[in-house]
Amino acid sequence: MGLLTNVVNHFNVNFILPISLSDINMERAHKRDSVLNQKFWFNKNCCTDEEFWVSELQNSDYLISSNKESVEPEFVEYTISEILIGQEGSNFKGIYPLIKKFMELKEYKPEHAN
Repeated sequence: MGLLTNVVNHFNVNFILPISLSDINMERAHKRDSVLNQKFWFNKNCCTDEEFWVSELQNSDYLISSNKESVEPEFVEYTISEILIGQEGSNFKGIYPLIKKFMELKEYKPEHAN
């Protein structure tokens, strides 16, 4: 969770979801095996471009940076797997590429690697 928090603070991403869709997600999340069998609402346009450009969130009191055009949110149902690794045949790349890009930028290395 700490790594994902750093990613959100570093990149200009928009994971905001209307409360009504969040309520639906919570209802689905409480079902047995929901991580395997349910779809959850998520903002397909959470990133403004494929390069996950670095924002100035820290300098703007963590408000959405206005130096790039904002993209209108589009809410789509995805499985947890699709949210994490993206959806094949779609321009939605998932959260994992964000984490990977952040780790590259910050030069994170696994502890066991020498």
